[in-house]
Amino acid sequence: MGPRLADLFCGVGGFRLAMEPLGFESAYASDLNKDVCDTYENNFGDRPYGDVFRIVLKDLPKIDIVTAGFPCQPFSKAGLKQGFKDHRAGTFFGLMSFLQHTKARAFVVENVLGLKQHEKGETFRLMLAMLEAAGYRTSWEVLDAQNFGGAQHRRRVFVVGSRVGRSFDFTKLERLPPRKLHEVLQPDAEVPAENWLREDQYTLLDRPRVQRSGMVFAGYLNKKMWVEGGVKSASRNHRQPFRIYSSVGVHRTISAQETSGRYFIEHEGRVRRLTCLECSRLMGFPDDFPWSHRTGPKFYLQCGNSVHIPTVRAVAAEVKRQLFAED
Repeated sequence: MGPRLADLFCGVGGFRLAMEPLGFESAYASDLNKDVCDTYENNFGDRPYGDVFRIVLKDLPKIDIVTAGFPCQPFSKAGLKQGFKDHRAGTFFGLMSFLQHTKARAFVVENVLGLKQHEKGETFRLMLAMLEAAGYRTSWEVLDAQNFGGAQHRRRVFVVGSRVGRSFDFTKLERLPPRKLHEVLQPDAEVPAENWLREDQYTLLDRPRVQRSGMVFAGYLNKKMWVEGGVKSASRNHRQPFRIYSSVGVHRTISAQETSGRYFIEHEGRVRRLTCLECSRLMGFPDDFPWSHRTGPKFYLQCGNSVHIPTVRAVAAEVKRQLFAED
C-alpha cells in the first residue's frame, strides 16, 4: 500500500490524477462544487465529500499526505485580493483542522502567486507560522508550468510541509524545457469555424515581441485600448483579453475567471480562439478526460481552477522520494 492521500478542495481531481501513477492511494477527497464533483466522479468512480467544515474528523481513515488547492480568488490578481476578509479564505482554517487531527506526514499546498504577495507578504507569513506551529517544517517555491514541460506561463506558489524531521528540497525537482503552444494545438481542420477571426477584427505586428515570460506578443484585437494613446506594439497597452499571442511561444495562464474563451492566438499567420480541448491540454489533462461540461463558462471554471498536472507530478515524485523513502 502506498502513501494514503487526502485531497481537500479537490476540484476535478488534478492532484489525484498526477499522484496515483506514482503510487499514492486516494483515501479521501472533498469539494463543494457540484459540477467539479460530477467530473471527479466521472473520472475516478467515487464522489468527493462536501464541506471541509462538516467533516467528521473522528471517522477519517488514516491519512499520510494531504493536498490542497484552497480557493485562490481571495488572493488572486484577477479577484478582489481580500485575503482573510473574504469568506472563501476561511478554507485555510479547514485545512489546518484537518492537518492537526490527522497528523499527516506531509502536505502539498498550491495557490496563486498573489498569496505570497498579499498584504506585503504578511498573510503568507502568518499561514507558514501556523503550519509550523502545527508541527510541520515548511518549504515553498514559485513554480512555472513551462519549466515542467508545459506550454503555459503559469506561476503558482507550492508549499510542502513535513513532519518527518527534514525539510523538502525544491532544488531536486526534475525540470523540463517548455513546449511551444503549437505543439498542443489541434489541426486546423478540427477547429470550429466560429473560432477563426476575420482579418478586419485584429492587427498583427510586423515583428512579434518575445517577452521574458516566454510568451510572444503577436498583435491585438481592434478594440479600445487599455492605455489610450499608448504604443500599440506594447502588450501592456491592450486589455488582457484583447491581446494575441503567437503559437511559437508559450500561452498565458488559463484562468478560472474566463467565461467565453477569449484566448486569442496567432498560428501560421491566422488568428483564432483556443478550443476547450487545447485549454485542457495546456493544463496537462489527457484528451479523453471526462469533463462534466466540455464547453462554456463551467468548463473554464473547472479547467482554470485546476492544477497543472505535470508540475504536480514533479513535486509529488520528489515528495515521495524525500519524505516517504522508507515506505
